[in-house]
Amino acid sequence: MDTPGNLIHDVAVAGTPHEVWDAMLEMIQAGMGYVDEGEPAPHGIGATMHLPFVEGDPLVETVIGFDPPRQRRYKVEGEGSHLDHYEAAFVIEPEGDTCRFQWYLDVDDEPTPEGAEFVVFAKGFIGNFVDMVAARFAPATDTDDGASEGSA
Repeated sequence: MDTPGNLIHDVAVAGTPHEVWDAMLEMIQAGMGYVDEGEPAPHGIGATMHLPFVEGDPLVETVIGFDPPRQRRYKVEGEGSHLDHYEAAFVIEPEGDTCRFQWYLDVDDEPTPEGAEFVVFAKGFIGNFVDMVAARFAPATDTDDGASEGSA
């Protein structure tokens, strides 16, 4: 499978690739929603959304690769990123009954200082997104030991 750039974020997830794929798409739809639906609708190739992370015109994210439940590849365009090239992919790799949820990023080789700041922002934002998707599948832990606060 062709992935852009470098592996930036990689987490083990206690869910199947299909479950993680569905959770990822649900969170994308709930978070931003699509301005234009792709093929297949709504998440597929050509789907676009506006990202209101910068002042001025919103950035535009466009899906350029869609391979359920393995990869969603996209590009981000707009002056607010201060980058000439931004391409990324969410990749879900099966690992037995679980999987790995990964994010790859490819940007300008030598970004401007403003572009480098945007990359730092994107790494933090998308890293949090990956962690939030993974947290939906975190095994439940029982922390109740039978005692309640304030009891003697």
